[in-house]
Amino acid sequence: MKEDNKSNDDPKTENYKDKFKERISTVAVVATLIMTVTFAAGFTVPGGYNSDGPHKGMATLLKKPTFIVFVICNTLALYLSIVVVVNNVWAQWGDNSLLIIAVNLSAPLLGIALVLMAIAFAAGLYSVILKLQWLAFLVLVIGGIFVCYIVVIFVLFLIPKMSKYPVLREIIRWAVNLLIWAFDRFFDKRTVH
Repeated sequence: MKEDNKSNDDPKTENYKDKFKERISTVAVVATLIMTVTFAAGFTVPGGYNSDGPHKGMATLLKKPTFIVFVICNTLALYLSIVVVVNNVWAQWGDNSLLIIAVNLSAPLLGIALVLMAIAFAAGLYSVILKLQWLAFLVLVIGGIFVCYIVVIFVLFLIPKMSKYPVLREIIRWAVNLLIWAFDRFFDKRTVH
């Protein structure tokens, strides 16, 4: 059984290449979805457009700081997801080492794009419901919680792959295993048999 596991970790084997091709495909699908959502959000801006006057066709919330945050985060998420898709198409044409480089480069960029898309959503929604302060605050709190969750998950999964220090990789691996065990125990007790 150990020999099968070793053959999956050897970059020269076909199993290794298949494993990375599956990852590339998953990352490409997620990046394409982010690209589609952020592209659409760029043209259907929160608050809509001015329909008359000297600023006809301009966004109604153009001067609001939260709208500016929305535009910047949405734009960065769009372009990062485009870079991820291009990396993954490029990697399909290369050899195994190019495939590994593309996966290792695409994962952090995809994580950043996901966080930026979540921030853009919260900022856009906040800018259109600002008059109802308690709801606007609630949107920011909920968005902040989920952005923190996404960041923690990506850090926990990327540090073991990117760190040069074996001790740090081992600590993170134990932390992830402990987290999985704790969630498993918590949800196992809550299910009725």
